[in-house]
Amino acid sequence: MPSLHNPQDKQELQIQLKELAEEKFGFVPYEWQIDITVAILHGQDTICIAGTGSGKTLLFALPGLLTGKVTLVLSPLNALEEDQALRFKRQGLRALALNSENFEKSRLESKPWKPLLSNTKFLEQLGLVAIDEAHCIPQWGQSSGKEKAFRPAWGDIGNICSLVPSTVPFLAVSATLPPTVLTEV
Repeated sequence: MPSLHNPQDKQELQIQLKELAEEKFGFVPYEWQIDITVAILHGQDTICIAGTGSGKTLLFALPGLLTGKVTLVLSPLNALEEDQALRFKRQGLRALALNSENFEKSRLESKPWKPLLSNTKFLEQLGLVAIDEAHCIPQWGQSSGKEKAFRPAWGDIGNICSLVPSTVPFLAVSATLPPTVLTEV
């Protein structure tokens, strides 16, 4: 992979990503999509705030397409997971949505990522951890007063950082991340 330290290499990487997106998805990506993908490919944790339907999902696919590594996408809604997995499959990518609809609920509720993220073979293939709808982490993952958290596992997402190699970047995406919520993400 080209180096970010050399401007020519960065331009070469940007061209590669544009060509890959055109070839695989049939459209030219926006400059911000390329810039964020370059940051991810160079191991930088990244937050993307962009409107609904603007193309945030492309950020999940491009890094893995270029490197051949796995992208782990965490999403708070089963329907969203299923939709993204279906779209990726239609584009020839391997994708699987794991949730209470298709996986044993007791295993999902017992910190399902621990066995996966302690598997060294999986970790060697992991290139990105992407968190979709990141604004939901503080809203849905934490209990407030007498009310239980809507998605308790969502509140444990921060623990994943300690389970994956420090070289694996995290990407948090949302259409709505006000400053007060951004500090909690």
